[in-house]
Amino acid sequence: MGNVAILWKHVSDIGALTDGGVAGWVESGGLSLQNLRLQDIKKPARFLNIASHAARMQVDMGSLQAVSSVVLVAHNASAAATLTLTLSNTPDFSAPVATATGPMWLPTAVPGTLPWGVWPWSGVDRAAYPTTYTAYLLLSQTYFARYLRVEVTDPANPDGYFQAGRLLAGVAYQPPRNYSYGLHVKPVDPSQTYETPGGAFGAASRPMRREFGLPFDYQSREFAWGVHHDMCMRLGIRRELFIILNPDEDAPYLARQMFYCRMTDMSEVTNTHHNLWGFSPTFAELI
Repeated sequence: MGNVAILWKHVSDIGALTDGGVAGWVESGGLSLQNLRLQDIKKPARFLNIASHAARMQVDMGSLQAVSSVVLVAHNASAAATLTLTLSNTPDFSAPVATATGPMWLPTAVPGTLPWGVWPWSGVDRAAYPTTYTAYLLLSQTYFARYLRVEVTDPANPDGYFQAGRLLAGVAYQPPRNYSYGLHVKPVDPSQTYETPGGAFGAASRPMRREFGLPFDYQSREFAWGVHHDMCMRLGIRRELFIILNPDEDAPYLARQMFYCRMTDMSEVTNTHHNLWGFSPTFAELI
């Protein structure tokens, strides 16, 4: 089991975000490339030339920045699409520091839950997938670079275009000691229900989301004060972050343990033992 990964410093929001010389991003009608820096994933950026070119997102971060992960939230990629991250210290990417490629989709169908013949051969059941479509790459180590390039290759996208709601890149912090027993994840239905005078039931439907809590006990002062405290002070309950509960989990379960979210309770830091600390923040999914 891998320790929880928390991406909360988004270096991809630093500096200029451009198409890297690959035309095709829509810059009108509310579908701009710059939407990838908005918290609201209902306002996507759209790339029209996906049939012939990879959708490119390129950031000049202005100076060396640490990167170990990249995330694309609320995308419409097909099951065959790939995600490539390239880091470089030269603007033309002629001498990359690191390059990694992975699938845009993890298998989502859980083995044993579907009868034989219904199982999708790709392992991806988009129609039944219960949460926001999210793609990520978690690198084996942290790299330092000034320029970041993310490319999505999906020439057979059935929609005829590619779009995504949020781009995040930076260092996914993993504490030396994982969260404690008591982790909880709760589906939340904010719909409002009502009953007519005749006894019929009705509902004003709203999209489902999830809430979860992470209990951390006996943590180091580095995590308590250098990460959790600073994360709370910087993000509050307003700003977004990305959390993977267990990066080493099997794919169908991992696909359900990734959260684009915000904190709902930052939790006090409690001295639980000599020079050890505890805290239990809670989070709500952003949809």
